[in-house]
Amino acid sequence: MRQRGRKSRFANELNVIAGGFVDKRPKPPDRLSNECKILWRDIVRDEPPELFATAATRDMLLDYCLTRELIERVRKQIADTDDADAKTRKLVWDLTKSLSILIRDSVLLATKLRMTNKSRYSKIEAGTASRNTLKEDKPWQL
Repeated sequence: MRQRGRKSRFANELNVIAGGFVDKRPKPPDRLSNECKILWRDIVRDEPPELFATAATRDMLLDYCLTRELIERVRKQIADTDDADAKTRKLVWDLTKSLSILIRDSVLLATKLRMTNKSRYSKIEAGTASRNTLKEDKPWQL
């Protein structure tokens, strides 16, 4: 919808200035596969930019992406394996054990990166929790 009437002379002089709003989200390293790069971008897009401000958190994110890629490879290998003989069943058993270790490691990395809901505790939630606690003595403290 257009503005009615004449435009003011100030409206004609308005300019958009470049504000220094630079995207501070880290780019995926070149050595990652395309699937890992997609995962990296998805994670970085969904999390706050300050979460990956240090090199340590970026390294943990790299480890997390590589672990997730390994999990998918092992899952595919288990699915493609035909368990006809005992040797193949042993291979499937070993792959399943490896898969459980990789999943545990990925969950640990996700928790360390504070990507899981249980690992997040914002300032607002902390303030709400402290306001809602009992101010007087607890019943067991009487």
